[in-house]
Amino acid sequence: MKGSIFSDYIESVSLLIGSLVSSMFSKLFCSGCISALLYFVYGENSNPILMSMFILILSDFITGVTASYLSEEPIESRKVFRTALKIVLYMVLVASSHAVETIVPGEPFFIDNTVISFLACTELISIIENIGKMG
Repeated sequence: MKGSIFSDYIESVSLLIGSLVSSMFSKLFCSGCISALLYFVYGENSNPILMSMFILILSDFITGVTASYLSEEPIESRKVFRTALKIVLYMVLVASSHAVETIVPGEPFFIDNTVISFLACTELISIIENIGKMG
């Protein structure tokens, strides 16, 4: 019984991933996200706080899909698109806060790290909620 539940879960996740990469826009978006992630992780100015936020976003997505599957809720493309939009908006917030920090003269205010930390805390709360939905 456990083997069939796990295989059903793997099959539904693979179908979800297959539907995500079926269109050209999705392929371009996914490749852009992967490229940006690799640059931030391995780039010359890698930021550990930003890497932690990416890990939390990925963990939130995985726990959300798992919670939906375990509660037998359908995994909708609308929710997956909302996650992708959330990632884009997070990056806009981080880029904007970094721009403000760069423009303001004087000592660095660590505005971008504060914004990243706030977003990471938001993701952590979402992960805790998803774990609660798993039972």
